Amino acid sequence: MALVKKLISSIRLLFINKKTSHRPQVSEILETVCQYHKLSVIEVKSKSRKREYVRVRQQYCLMSILFGHTQETISDEINRDHSTAHNGKSRALYHYQTQQEYRNEITEIISKFPLYSSTLTERLLTLTTEI
Repeated sequence: MALVKKLISSIRLLFINKKTSHRPQVSEILETVCQYHKLSVIEVKSKSRKREYVRVRQQYCLMSILFGHTQETISDEINRDHSTAHNGKSRALYHYQTQQEYRNEITEIISKFPLYSSTLTERLLTLTTEI
């Protein structure tokens, strides 16, 4: 657990350094994931539990955590409780490890953030080895 906190804090410092870059806001991450899946942000923010919406929410949670956003910030954007962000990240990681199609989707979404692709990929690999 200490390793996880150390990694998260180092990633946050990387993205908080405004001289070299700025990390995307959670709204930008949500829009990118929605555009990839050709869904509207309103649909994903709705209370619906349709599989396609849940999948997008989980991928959004994973991407936002990779960028170092807090669970509270992530869940506020989609009008959910902070536990949704935690569970969404966990399920997204599980699917990433077990399904090739899901892994390809995450890789393509990461490629939508070219300035951060290598950092996000490294962070994702670190998270998958922690499980």
